[in-house]
Amino acid sequence: MKARLITIGESKIRQRVEEEYQKKKDQIYESVIQDVLPQFMSVCMVELNKEFGFGEKRLRSVLDGVKDHFKLMDGVGILNHQYSTLDCLTYLQEKYGIDLDKELL
Repeated sequence: MKARLITIGESKIRQRVEEEYQKKKDQIYESVIQDVLPQFMSVCMVELNKEFGFGEKRLRSVLDGVKDHFKLMDGVGILNHQYSTLDCLTYLQEKYGIDLDKELL
C-alpha cells in the first residue's frame, strides 16, 4: 500500500496552531476561575473580616466589585480601552507604592 502525502501550507498551520492555543488558553482561564479564584478570594475576604471587621454586607460589596472588574476585563474594557489585571497592578504601584509582583514572591 502506498502512503498518501498530505501537504499543508504555512498559513494553514499557523491558523491551526492559533486555534489550538485559544482553546487551551480558554481551558486554563476556566480552570483558574473555577479553582484558584475562589480560594484566593476566600483568603482576602477572611483577612478583611479579621483585620478590619468587614461583615457580610461589606464582604459582598467587595466580591461584587471584584466581579465587576473581571466583567470589564472580559468585555470591551473602559471606553473601548482594554482593561486588564496589569492596569490594577499599575494603579496600586503608582498610587500607593505597592508592587504586588515583588511583594508576593
